[in-house]
Amino acid sequence: MSSVSAPPQRIEKSQSSTQVNIFSVSNLPNMDGMLGKCDPYAILAWEQGMEFGRTSTKKNTYEAEWDETLTLDLEDSRAGTNSDVLVTVMDWDRANEDDVVGSIK
Repeated sequence: MSSVSAPPQRIEKSQSSTQVNIFSVSNLPNMDGMLGKCDPYAILAWEQGMEFGRTSTKKNTYEAEWDETLTLDLEDSRAGTNSDVLVTVMDWDRANEDDVVGSIK
């Protein structure tokens, strides 16, 4: 089972956006069969689907450390988007569609 680490909030707020730091994931599953490990990246989005950014892709690993800051636009929340923030970890694939590894709200 994979886990997404979410240390104590390291969030900076401004009037119209919030910066969210994506730190790391661990214990990722083998997503590529016998050909390799996982090639994870994370996506920050509103639960209803509006994507705000993604981390870099870490190749061939079961443990990924990003420590990357993504910005979430709060104006979209005030304009009627009433949903949770979702961080989804994906497995990058060269030939096929990327796979969902897991997510956290």
